[in-house]
Amino acid sequence: AVVSTQSTGAGERLCTMSCSDKLAMWNVVGLQGAVLTHFMEPVYFDTVIIGGCFSLYHITRALVNRIQSCEGLPDTYTVQKPLILPVSQQGQRVPSKSSGYSMNWILGEGSVEVTKTNSGKCVDDSPSRLCKSSLFMKFHEVCEVVASNKPYAGRLYLDVKKDASTYQKTKRGVVENFKKSGHGYWIGNP
Repeated sequence: AVVSTQSTGAGERLCTMSCSDKLAMWNVVGLQGAVLTHFMEPVYFDTVIIGGCFSLYHITRALVNRIQSCEGLPDTYTVQKPLILPVSQQGQRVPSKSSGYSMNWILGEGSVEVTKTNSGKCVDDSPSRLCKSSLFMKFHEVCEVVASNKPYAGRLYLDVKKDASTYQKTKRGVVENFKKSGHGYWIGNP
């Protein structure tokens, strides 16, 4: 595990896991997160395309080999081995500062949303439709449609995440694998 330090924008430093650590985790637990596992099986990468500085050996080690020895995974979970490819045309890498903005769109939502990357909020400082509270409201909307007994009505986000016991067990297994195999400790959210 590689801990990266990022600025919070308020002069503070925040320790987070590296991108390759997160991708390795998603190669076992899936991209859908804990909350959606109440309704679906894990969703995995099929292909990962890497830009400049491509090294198949290093990328495979970072995304697959470090988690290869995960044991006792529940039936719906597995260590994925996505196809790893370079971009088709390797250009000269020109380091530059990002714009500080990100765009997202959702089929059926109508418009593109522009967010500030340092806060995750929209440019007008309103919460993004991708923030946890907005996505959790969407989760409740899905529950209204598909869950006849409304098991999550009035529940907190963290409680619904914790209730995804198979997902949580799998995630703990990956964290333990990182530690046992000498790849470091997983840093939780502050």
